[in-house]
Amino acid sequence: MKSPVFSVIIPAHNEEEVIEKAIRSIQKQTFSNFEIIISNDGSTDKTREIVENMMKKDKRIKILNREKGHSAAYARNRGAEGARGKILIFLDADTFISENTLEEIAGVKLNVDAFAFDCIPKNNTLVNYALSGLVVPIVAKKNIYSKEDGSPLMFFCITNTAFKKIKGYDESIFYFEDEDFSKRFYKAGYKTAFVPKVYQYFELPSDISGFVRQAKWIARGLNSIKNANFRRRVKLFWLFKTVFLIFPLTMIFDKNLFLLSIIITAGFTYISLIKRNRNPFKSLMALPFLYAKTIIICYKLILKSIQDRIK
Repeated sequence: MKSPVFSVIIPAHNEEEVIEKAIRSIQKQTFSNFEIIISNDGSTDKTREIVENMMKKDKRIKILNREKGHSAAYARNRGAEGARGKILIFLDADTFISENTLEEIAGVKLNVDAFAFDCIPKNNTLVNYALSGLVVPIVAKKNIYSKEDGSPLMFFCITNTAFKKIKGYDESIFYFEDEDFSKRFYKAGYKTAFVPKVYQYFELPSDISGFVRQAKWIARGLNSIKNANFRRRVKLFWLFKTVFLIFPLTMIFDKNLFLLSIIITAGFTYISLIKRNRNPFKSLMALPFLYAKTIIICYKLILKSIQDRIK
């Protein structure tokens, strides 16, 4: 059988509400030479049933089932092991891509091994933006990025050859495995092309439970940093941020100093949000959630440190 140009790999753990939409976004592509690999990581809902029903109508869909759940990095690596495509695209189950994505990537004639494109929130509501702290899409300034650029673009699309060369995703890292993956890619001397007119749509927190879950994931990811010295520096950084934000509480018995310290700390934080997101009103709405997220993350980091010392 002729090998496909693309292997689209989707890790899935209890994704019955979104997995069909993710698959449909691939099936609607204007470029049809692809395979879809669902790496079913211990789902206990109807994820497997939904995918297997879709497989009956489209032979390009495959599923890899495991009884026990692991992590996104693990699921991606297992999906890539059997991938036959020249180019691998890693999508989360709650994301989908524009219909021209594969065609545009296939048309790139540059000598690169990865492809980056704009990531846009599915829902642009004020609630989504406030809870997430406002996520800004990629704004590329040139066509090709390499390690010489300092902070190169992250990506979810890579050649099979380069993926194997850098040995895939680090399965010991949680949440920030994408950043580590990109860093190792550039360190190996590879380059990324930014592909215009292509979009990946992703989910932002839409309620308080999603907001808290995301904060906990960030803390868990920071705790998974392998380098002990770097991990300590990260924890000190978040501790400093938290102390800075709650510092006004030390002035609570002096109304004037209390108000002044709130104006200084909240004002500085608000200005940094505006600088990042370029929207004064939405930045103001995000401000209290930034406070809450910082405190939750710091609390989880400190709690993990205490638990490690007890052990």
